[in-house]
Amino acid sequence: MSNTVYRTSMSDLHIDIRELLETTDLPYDAIAARVGVPVQWVLDVAADLQREIDDVDYDDSTADAEALASAGWGTDEDYGSYDYE
Repeated sequence: MSNTVYRTSMSDLHIDIRELLETTDLPYDAIAARVGVPVQWVLDVAADLQREIDDVDYDDSTADAEALASAGWGTDEDYGSYDYE
């Protein structure tokens, strides 16, 4: 069995929509019209992109530091948190 990936026209549309979302300020309906798809498809790709961004931005080191500090295992600074509120 081959590991070759064959791009379909659907994946090409997804790539085109994603590129327009990332590189332009066009509203969703304008992107849908430009690519020739329903607006819902653009909304779906935008939601996928936002989930990816949220996953990359998540950092639980602060939560870990707070848990360790509150358990008596050092201070927040010992575990990488320097938030001064």
